[in-house]
Amino acid sequence: QGKIVADQDTQLLRRSTSQEQLILIEFDKVVDKNLLAGLPGVLDVQLDGGHRWKVRTAGKTDLRPVLFHFAVEHGMAVLSMQVSEQNLEEVFRKLTR
Repeated sequence: QGKIVADQDTQLLRRSTSQEQLILIEFDKVVDKNLLAGLPGVLDVQLDGGHRWKVRTAGKTDLRPVLFHFAVEHGMAVLSMQVSEQNLEEVFRKLTR
């Protein structure tokens, strides 16, 4: 028999199960992966094609200002940046482990 593990709005479920954030960012130039990965609060970085990166961060602290200042300090422009929310499949996996 199944049991109910959560009974909340999907937005609330996404927020309550996430201990990490995924920030999608695109720079106008090539970025050294090690420099980006070495920023405080960054858990992992992955090149997502071109100059686009997926930056996985610890906790719920918003690292977008840190990433913006990183770009400025290295003479780059940020072409786009957004926080990606977990999809419902990821939420389901976390709740049913």
